[in-house]
Amino acid sequence: MNGYTRNFRVRPEVRQRVIDAAIELNYKPNPMVRTIAAKRTNLVAILGSTRDEEVYAAVRAAVRVLTGASKHVCTSFLDAETSVFGAPSWRVDGAIAVRPTDAQALSTLVAQGASCVSIDGSVGVGDTVCTDERTGVRLAFEHLRERGHESIVYARAGADHAPGATRIVGADRRGAYESLCDEHAIAPLICETVSEGDTARALGEVSARGAAGVIASDTPTAMRLLQGANGLGVPTPGQLSIVCLGDTEMARLATPSLTCVRQPLEQIGRTAAGLLLERLNAPADSPPSEARHETFAGELIERQSTPTMQRS
Repeated sequence: MNGYTRNFRVRPEVRQRVIDAAIELNYKPNPMVRTIAAKRTNLVAILGSTRDEEVYAAVRAAVRVLTGASKHVCTSFLDAETSVFGAPSWRVDGAIAVRPTDAQALSTLVAQGASCVSIDGSVGVGDTVCTDERTGVRLAFEHLRERGHESIVYARAGADHAPGATRIVGADRRGAYESLCDEHAIAPLICETVSEGDTARALGEVSARGAAGVIASDTPTAMRLLQGANGLGVPTPGQLSIVCLGDTEMARLATPSLTCVRQPLEQIGRTAAGLLLERLNAPADSPPSEARHETFAGELIERQSTPTMQRS
């Protein structure tokens, strides 16, 4: 029933009769019994927050790889309003953590013998697979400069209104923007778009700079800017050009469609799952290896929201 063929002492025709009977009876092996025998659960957890929508594509890709390797996958997506992060209450062989904010949950799993890989996390536990946020911001910044914008603005939802993991990523993006402003001797302007009033004030500050290019920290921020600009009669594109960090279906369907920095999320998910499977498949007596760190840069996808500006 387990597919073993080495030292197999049952005649092939007898084995086939057993298999046929199992199919007819819809027999399923009991994973709990296998767990006791193998001292392995064959269970992998995906940990994260319900609000980390940016990385869902990476999670889907990781799940496909894991299930393709005959692993059972369970999810533990916590509500960021009530709990930042946590380990599952059941035993697992390994875990992929989506944007972990601290080392406690992963350290607990490692102490139980589990292997861990994090996506966009730097908590010092296990392997990590990350997006290169600074390169992504640079792509957006340089694209707007090439389109003729001498003033570059950074718009975000506001650190106090984002879950902990997203705040960490947002801090990296903001830091990259401020460094680029210093590099090009441009006065930085960071605008928040939590409410309609915030968005209106942000658009007012952008308009005061003339034709300004805006780097939006995520798709919702870009959409709020587009909606506010339409209500205030701010030409977009024209007076306002937007590059969004992250590519979603919403960005593609917006009017105008949004130029974006697209992260290779599926590749990131596949890599995270591959690293975890390597750990799980390693011989039990093999010496522990050093943590591995993989980083992937995004690419700029040009759409209607960033036309070339006419220089006077």
